[in-house]
Amino acid sequence: MEFQSSLQTPENPEHVEFPTIECVRCHSAKDLTLESIQPAKPKASGWVCVEYSCGECESFYAHAAPVASVAQFLATSETPSGVLQFGRYYIHCGEPMEKTRIELSRSHAFTAGLDDAPAIRLSSVVLRCHCGFQMTIPQ
Repeated sequence: MEFQSSLQTPENPEHVEFPTIECVRCHSAKDLTLESIQPAKPKASGWVCVEYSCGECESFYAHAAPVASVAQFLATSETPSGVLQFGRYYIHCGEPMEKTRIELSRSHAFTAGLDDAPAIRLSSVVLRCHCGFQMTIPQ
């Protein structure tokens, strides 16, 4: 079993090569399990500390990584670029986004012959990051 750790955030994170989220021994990310995502220390906007293990060779890794890199690893088609979805939490700039309000949206079907179709109502939540970025998700 291999263990690699580098949890310190780089002093100048804009100009640093960061480790790719993949197993160094297997040269792949297909068997990785993300164990934890923690705030970067010292705190650095856009950075988090990740811990993950490889199910194939049982290696363990822990290092600082940009949120965008972690988001790419966990990417789903519904998650906007640069936003990390982890369980029910959405992370932008390295911190969980806050719920700001609940909205009720209405939509009408504009299909031939369905002019009398009822409106569809969707309840959604607006999430906001401290930097001002916001997004709407279904409730």
